[in-house]
Amino acid sequence: MKIVLALCLSIVVLALVGSVERLRGHYIVSTTGNAIRAGHIAPHDYKILFMKSVVEMRGERCDLAIDTLNQVIAIAPYFWDARNNLGICYAAMGAPNHAKAIWQEILKEWPWHKEASANLQEIDRQRSE
Repeated sequence: MKIVLALCLSIVVLALVGSVERLRGHYIVSTTGNAIRAGHIAPHDYKILFMKSVVEMRGERCDLAIDTLNQVIAIAPYFWDARNNLGICYAAMGAPNHAKAIWQEILKEWPWHKEASANLQEIDRQRSE
């Protein structure tokens, strides 16, 4: 009985620590806008990691954003906006075929994703010029 109680207590403590990390990360983003720092504090929160990737993309650091977006996708595989941004990064880094494959994959699973559709049309338009 003591072992079960100790195990339950351990699970509760771990859940609280994770929640505190996420809360602290969201607080940092909302008060300072520093998504990079928040991403280090809450490395398992896909929303904070996504914000971090956007900051990296705006800083023209798609190499970093690709790594961060892959972390987001590992945590939340159906977060289509992360996949869409991954395609944008690959297109920006000169890998249009890879970007196109990502957008096609998104549209196969979620045909209503407007941004992926627009990005796919744009890359096809650029290739036809």
